[in-house]
Amino acid sequence: MVKHVVRKLLGITSLLGMLFILVGCKIDGDEQVEIHADGALTMRVNYQIPELGMSLKEGRALVDFLKDFDSRHDSISISDLSCESAGNATVRIIAEIHSTDAMQLRGIIEGELELLESEDTELLDLKLLAKIKAIIGNISIRVQDLNIEFNRTIELDDLLKKELPNLNSNLVGNYQFRYSLTSPSPATHHNATMTSNNGRTLTWVMPLKQHIDAPFITQATLPIPIPWWVWLLVGLAFLVLLLILWKIFTYVRRKLT
Repeated sequence: MVKHVVRKLLGITSLLGMLFILVGCKIDGDEQVEIHADGALTMRVNYQIPELGMSLKEGRALVDFLKDFDSRHDSISISDLSCESAGNATVRIIAEIHSTDAMQLRGIIEGELELLESEDTELLDLKLLAKIKAIIGNISIRVQDLNIEFNRTIELDDLLKKELPNLNSNLVGNYQFRYSLTSPSPATHHNATMTSNNGRTLTWVMPLKQHIDAPFITQATLPIPIPWWVWLLVGLAFLVLLLILWKIFTYVRRKLT
């Protein structure tokens, strides 16, 4: 009986401690991805997370990993990379990532994470890897005809719930994460919360209180961006074909006359 009461009191104390910390915290996340007409990609990330979810030490370890990640891949460059204390027991992580090939980026990230999981590395421990995977989520990119089918599932369990087992939806208030995707042409199908930029920009808003335990799924079908020089080559090929046909026509006409 006494053990049960003590255990209950400890649970209440833990919950109150989290409440006092989280009430003073701001939880915010913003990702902006732009796919350019030449197939390149720019991604801007700005997260503010309670230190209970990701410590400053873990955030700076992530920054060190991303610096090495940048140097290992010629197709990727990273700028504006930082992790600092944002006050009120929160950590802010900022990064801007450029990739010359949007389709290759997913494979590169998955390969890096698998490599880290298979090796004994002091840079990122398995606990931090689980949090990074929670932020990235499960991404599926598939080419169907002349379209790109994009699907991303985000589950925050490893980022918040496993660190804060007593966390519930009432403690995160109205905080949200936002994800936006801008493409050269409007999506033909999507489940975005809102659109802008003549349909070229899709924005998904994830209220944290609704997705503490439930996955958040983003979906979009995008036309494959075709670089301008491809259209130029097609135009030139068409002109050459017309020239050949004209030559054949004039040759046949001379023979007939």
